[in-house]
Amino acid sequence: MGFCRIDSVSNNHHKGGFQMAIKTRPEPRTEDEEPIKQRNPLTDKVAESVLALLGKPKGLLKIKAVHLFDNRFRVNVYEKVYQESEGLIKKLYISESFFCIVDENGGVISPEIEKKY
Repeated sequence: MGFCRIDSVSNNHHKGGFQMAIKTRPEPRTEDEEPIKQRNPLTDKVAESVLALLGKPKGLLKIKAVHLFDNRFRVNVYEKVYQESEGLIKKLYISESFFCIVDENGGVISPEIEKKY
């Protein structure tokens, strides 16, 4: 049984009742259904590998690895800094970004990442 939402109700009587336009929505997915896209199991390992090679920035907020295709990942390093400009302002930005090719264990093959922090 689907969920119903009433889009509009008309005051025009049709055979003694109201005319209604009803739009049905699909039923929510159940837990046993396959998720649309599974997270790659290497994602966390790739992020850890990049952080180990690069070092930990002073204002590190997070490091995020996203699986693109095959053994290719995009890895972004997010930092926060505080600036004074009519008060204290927190600024978040991507300080480093890498397009990485990794091995089967999540180790970075390319590019060469130099220790920076």
